Amino acid sequence: MSPASLTLSQANNPTSDSFTDFIHKFRDVTGLRANPHRSPDDCMGVLESFTDWRLETLPDLEKVELKVRCLTESWARWILNLIHTCPTLKEVELHTGFEEGLLLEEGISLLQESNKRPDCTVILNGRRCTKPSGKCGEGDEPKLDCNQRVKIQMRGSTEEEI
Repeated sequence: MSPASLTLSQANNPTSDSFTDFIHKFRDVTGLRANPHRSPDDCMGVLESFTDWRLETLPDLEKVELKVRCLTESWARWILNLIHTCPTLKEVELHTGFEEGLLLEEGISLLQESNKRPDCTVILNGRRCTKPSGKCGEGDEPKLDCNQRVKIQMRGSTEEEI
């Protein structure tokens, strides 16, 4: 699995010039076609800089789906930045690698404690450590018995774990 995968959904015409232009520029700026095996830090830096100056070109952006190895504090910060940068965004869904990634407590906690827009839902899918202390980290084996599959939905200040 590559470090990150990003899917964007637009409310109106997904083949509009602004959406198509965005995708071409995103590919050009990130170099993802030339180097699909970037490190997580490389992906994060590219996404942060790209979010700052390109998402305003998608006025109808409603959903972002992100697939990453682990939900870290850095990914949580990027999600929060995205929520506040895109006023039309209704949903951000994050998936960790099928059996190889974790929803780390540092990322979950940051999202829980941060101010989120009440009209935007954040959905986290992955494995979460259930140990009361000494939680698993990024380097730990996700298939340990303490790491259970969960789905967490956050909207504004409300949260539901499924």
